[in-house]
Amino acid sequence: MYRLQRTAVAFRNITPVRPTAILRSRQPVRWASASHVAREGEKAAGEATHQFPVHEGLVYFDNMMPLRFSQFDVRQLLFQSTRNMLEKKAKSFAPKDAIPIEFEIAEVIPRLGIAFSRSRDGGAFLKFQYKALPTESKLIANEIASHISKNLRDRNVITTFNFQPVRAFLVRGEPFMEDLLARYPSQKLRIEFQGADLTIEQIYKEFRQFGRIFDVTQPNPASKELPRYAIVQYTRVRAATSARNCLHGITVNGTRLNITYERQIRTNAISQWIVSHPRISFPIIGFAAAGVTYAIFDPVRKFCITSKITQRFNPEEYAVYRWLRKETWARIVPSTARQAQLEEGEKDGTAAGGWSEREQDERMLRTWLKEQPEIRILALRLRFPKTILIIRDPYSISVNPRSLETFILVTGPKGSGKSALVQSVIKDKRYEPHEVWLGLKP
Repeated sequence: MYRLQRTAVAFRNITPVRPTAILRSRQPVRWASASHVAREGEKAAGEATHQFPVHEGLVYFDNMMPLRFSQFDVRQLLFQSTRNMLEKKAKSFAPKDAIPIEFEIAEVIPRLGIAFSRSRDGGAFLKFQYKALPTESKLIANEIASHISKNLRDRNVITTFNFQPVRAFLVRGEPFMEDLLARYPSQKLRIEFQGADLTIEQIYKEFRQFGRIFDVTQPNPASKELPRYAIVQYTRVRAATSARNCLHGITVNGTRLNITYERQIRTNAISQWIVSHPRISFPIIGFAAAGVTYAIFDPVRKFCITSKITQRFNPEEYAVYRWLRKETWARIVPSTARQAQLEEGEKDGTAAGGWSEREQDERMLRTWLKEQPEIRILALRLRFPKTILIIRDPYSISVNPRSLETFILVTGPKGSGKSALVQSVIKDKRYEPHEVWLGLKP
């Protein structure tokens, strides 16, 4: 049960309050507006932010210049940008008024300036600084990179050398700045593991943001080759360059990733089929080679035969050359003059060679020409191919016995007067319809 008890307490040195006393503040009361309250809040937030540590980040732009695939690739020379132009482009891609987060573009990067390029990869880095708590630094860096990427998409920034958009990615690793001459961009990336192997899901999650992946090849579990690595193949080279520059040196679940370009071995399906089916391919190759040889050398053969028959390249067949030789060299050397005289006589039928001794052959030839054979061939200069002539010394006239005097052959060595004989016989026009002129050469 409860028990109630009353106790008296004495308070010392306490002055009693008068009933008429009023409590008042020593400072006057001030009324504040809403804008003033907002400014004061921003000022307080700025003072609080000013106390945060400064962090740095990198953004990679993947389509600033053409890619370089070999030492002799000159496309970058055609679209080369100076350092100032590159800095202006990088600053225009990250305007402060379009990003709600406060950040500053770094002023100094050793030897390279604000934005420095990856000449072979066709991209550029942009270094920026921002203030944030250590626990929120990665989150704010991702937001800044997201706003820069969104700004590029909204502005639809397209380059002039390939008409492709410029993309921006946050660099999460440690870019490897090298200028090795033997390493050029490729669709395949070699990912070396310094630690435990990553699964396909982990690799896909980290690398898919840069572009479509064609295939992922994991290392053989039974292989003891070190370092262990995986191969990631993209559908575009630009995606591979962005992944290498942004993820090289990143740590995933305690495993560091070292990324390099893998040389792509190009195979030809046609050559592989030819090597795999020799019984079919070798005969086809032989027939093709024969056809190509015929197509190339047959016109050459025809040209050579025609030139030989028509004496196209023989200067003695041209009147200008014969006249020059007769008037110059033939006057100096007597034997040459005699030969030229004989040839001129053979041409015009007026050779001085003692025609009295050949009057019997001339009468015989006139007698044969008076007949009406099917074809009479008077052998002069070669003007038609595929005619065989047996050369005799001196010239002689013979009739083919098997053809019943269908053609007449006048044979003999050069300069013996064959043409002159025939010209003197056929001066009469009545023999003209029955003659076919052929030029014959041994």
